[in-house]
Parts: sequence; C-alpha cells; structure tokens
Amino acid sequence: MSFMGFTNGLIACHEEPEEVKALLNYLCDGFLGVADKFLYYYKPDYIMFADDIAHERNPFVSLEMFRDIFEPVWRRYITFFKDKGFLAVHHNCGRFESFLDDVVDMGFNAWDPAQTSNDLVAIKKKFGNKLMICGGLESRTFLPHLDVSEEQVRGMVRKLLDDLAPGGGYAFIGGGAMDGSPISAQRWEWVNDEFDKLKDTYYN
Repeated sequence: MSFMGFTNGLIACHEEPEEVKALLNYLCDGFLGVADKFLYYYKPDYIMFADDIAHERNPFVSLEMFRDIFEPVWRRYITFFKDKGFLAVHHNCGRFESFLDDVVDMGFNAWDPAQTSNDLVAIKKKFGNKLMICGGLESRTFLPHLDVSEEQVRGMVRKLLDDLAPGGGYAFIGGGAMDGSPISAQRWEWVNDEFDKLKDTYYN
C-alpha cells in the first residue's frame, strides 16, 4: 500500500500474489535484521506487531487470501520474537474476528484495540486467557456532536467490565479527546473516573 496506494495494492494481491509474497518476505528480512539489533540494545518487555488489515465492517482481504499471502509472513515474523521469549501484541483495528484463530495459533498474546464491530463477548468466551482483549470501547460515542449523557458513558464502562473483565484476559484502555473538544474531554474524564472506581473489583 505504501508503494502503490491502497486500491492498486489490493489489485496486486489479487493479480500478482507471488510478487506480493516476494516483496513481503524481502521486507520481513530487513525488519528482522533491524529487530535483532533492536532487541540487543533496547531489551523491550514485549513487541507489538501492527498491520491494519480490516475496516469497521470486514477485513480488506478474504480469509483465503490472508492465509495464502499474509499469514506465512506474519508467522515468520512473530516466531522470531516468540522463540526469544517475548510476549507479542497484535495491533489491528476494525472487524478482525474471522482471523483470530490464526492470530492465536501464531502465538500472539494480546489484541489491541479490540473494537466493538467484533463480537467481543463471544471472542472472550472462545479464547479465554489465550488472547488478551485490549480496549472494547466505542470511542466515537464521545464525539461532541452526539447526545450522550454522563450516565450513559459510565454505564458503557460498567457493562464493558462486566462483560470482559471477569476471569482475566482483558485490559481496559482509557483515553482522552483526540478531537481536542471540551465535550469529548469531559466524556473521557467520565470514562477514566468510572474505571478508577471499579478497577479494584476486577483487578487486584
């Protein structure tokens, strides 16, 4: 996508899959060479792999195409770190649930941010503590043009924790107003305050 733009990149995946695989593996070679030195000098606690391959409604590619083109490269990349004992977080926005079997099988420990277009309750039930769900709030709810009360915001936080926090395998993510508006900032204050009030109920 960086080289060709989004539309042409998807067309290339369809028309020239072997060339796309060659490019991805070439890039992976370079990234792993850098990573080897990065681990030596910085000694991180975990690694995060980011590849936003989905939008709100569905992934950008089919599961078949994902397993043919992307999954082998992702697996190769993450195995490098897992073999060295690192925890691995996968960053992926959008409706990504159909790929989670593969993500867990590759060895990822957490998924961030888990967005509400996915069935997070079913995902928690399926994977338990094999996959930490990070997030789960619909942040667009807090945009200033929407009519949202304080109780609605706090109720969202309570329901989220009730649904996902029991038994572990969940990490809450608070935040602040990305649009810079006082209304959004106030709503995020309610979110963070409600979590602070409830966190000891689930985490100790």
